[in-house]
Amino acid sequence: MKRVRALARARILATYDSSLVFPTTMKPRMFRFVCLLFLIAGGVRAADSKEKHTYVIVHGATAGGWEWKKTGNFLSEDGHEVYRATLTGLGERMHLNSPDISLHTHIDDVVNLILFEDLHDIVLTGHSYGGMVITGVMDRVPERIRHVVFLDAAVPDDGMSIWDLFGGKGPQDPSRFADGFMQVPWVTPDTKPPHNVKQSIKCFYQPVSYKNPVAKALDVTYVAFVPKDKSAAERAKTDKSWQRAVSRGWTIRTFPGGHVAQQEDPRGVATLMEEAVGDKNTPLAAVVPSSARLQSPEVHPDRKVTFRFQAPEAKEVELSGQFLKGNQLMEKNEAGLWSITVGPIEPNLYPYNFVVDGVGVADPSNPDLFPNELFKPSMIDIPANPPLLHAVRDVPRGELNYCSYESKTLNRTRPLVVYLPPGYRAGTDSYPVLYLVSGTTDTEETWVKAGRANVILDNLIAERKAVPMIVVMPYGNMMAGTPPPSSMQAADMYKIFDAELTGNIVPYVEANYRTIVDREQRAIAGFSRGGGQALFAGFKHPDKFASVASYAAYLTPEVCDKYFPDLGDADKKPKLLWLGVGKDDFLYKPAHDFDSYLKGRNIAHQWLVTEGGHTWMNARRYLAETLPLFFK
Repeated sequence: MKRVRALARARILATYDSSLVFPTTMKPRMFRFVCLLFLIAGGVRAADSKEKHTYVIVHGATAGGWEWKKTGNFLSEDGHEVYRATLTGLGERMHLNSPDISLHTHIDDVVNLILFEDLHDIVLTGHSYGGMVITGVMDRVPERIRHVVFLDAAVPDDGMSIWDLFGGKGPQDPSRFADGFMQVPWVTPDTKPPHNVKQSIKCFYQPVSYKNPVAKALDVTYVAFVPKDKSAAERAKTDKSWQRAVSRGWTIRTFPGGHVAQQEDPRGVATLMEEAVGDKNTPLAAVVPSSARLQSPEVHPDRKVTFRFQAPEAKEVELSGQFLKGNQLMEKNEAGLWSITVGPIEPNLYPYNFVVDGVGVADPSNPDLFPNELFKPSMIDIPANPPLLHAVRDVPRGELNYCSYESKTLNRTRPLVVYLPPGYRAGTDSYPVLYLVSGTTDTEETWVKAGRANVILDNLIAERKAVPMIVVMPYGNMMAGTPPPSSMQAADMYKIFDAELTGNIVPYVEANYRTIVDREQRAIAGFSRGGGQALFAGFKHPDKFASVASYAAYLTPEVCDKYFPDLGDADKKPKLLWLGVGKDDFLYKPAHDFDSYLKGRNIAHQWLVTEGGHTWMNARRYLAETLPLFFK
């Protein structure tokens, strides 16, 4: 029986090494001892068969290499070579701390470690803030790197700082800085080392470089530490670092634990780091099948903005916008994704578009479009603190009605947008009416989507700076062309609009809404072509409109002399006549001449000259200037 058992043991051991042959006459005690020796030797031989790597580990903000001691020890026990970098001014190097230490200092720390230790084929690993550092290291010495692992780490674009990534949230909240350093509760210098150390603010607002195409070709793993009571899917929707990793084709892994999971489960994190070395990037064409998945535009807390556009076959893509002095060339990555970061941009609402091989296109990732008959650019709103007047605030809001009416003048159905003030539906009061006309190639929606007329009026009414009113926004195209405003032919188009307004639009509005039917309670204003139409209709019908406003528009002396020879008469003058234009507007000179003409005829009016050109930024300002003046 003992002989049978000995043979069985020999067969089992042979499964570990088929080259072993045991004598069947070996005594059981000696046999067990030999088996143990061979099992140990087999385990060592199996461990030796694993590929050994060189790990360079970069810790997070305020920490040090000490934070990764346990994880590093596990990697060393597995036979790997491990370098736990401690960044200047932190950890055991805290005696070097200074407010002059920057992100670039820390990038130099790691690059010099790699160069002076003559390390090659390394697994570069960064945790938290360390993601910023290893990004810069990738850009500097990509030829020394085998694989990169971002452990719950920041993933920036080129030219971004960690402040750009997180803004006022988290540890980089400006209130946590004093004397050039970050001061946070977990920095406890009076406790026994190891402990966290205050860190220079320059580390957080200095941008990183990520331009090197060799660096962008490295295989990278992004690991998200996700607590067991949290949802990885929900985090993926909001984590911009995670989203960038996906867009670059990096391997995505999750690990159960908090932000310092390496302290909670050092063995598990070490194993994860070993497994990640075999990860390969997904071909980017498969990762980004359409630009609809891109985040564009991405407005950063410092008012810099990143724009992205997927166009693998394009030869050149430029960014064009009214916040730029000229088109800016975008950079293309190996997946055909074009991107650029510009700014900081002054707070306002701007139109922009891409120019792809000479052809203008809207941003397909941005649902906010500028309403126009022709090309429809995208729009971007750069927020301000305090918010600008066109920003939605927590105030009572009016409503927008999209209507249509039958035009006897043009013999067709025409669109109309009507703003009703807060409380209109719940009450019985009647209201004054502003007829607000947009410019050439604009539509009836432009004053809402580009002009934000409804939001501006909501805010002014809430501040009691404007009276509650109805605003009627018609489609200004009279289907008769748009002659230059300097020509007499322009008056022919203005006459058609006047007939449309007084014969169709005003009757429709007064029949369907609670309006005050009185000259003093009607106003008309317009931008560009709409300004010319407003001036013509207002001057022709002083019995219908007491207030007239022109935003970047004019009438020629010839048109005024022919159609309004008695404009200076007391009963023909508007109660309020308001004109505004920008210094850089291509219509500045004729608008200025119109101002001089009115002064020459002793026609009282208000005249405002602003910076800027023929833009909707100015149109919004002029509207905000005049709304408080109407119906007072």
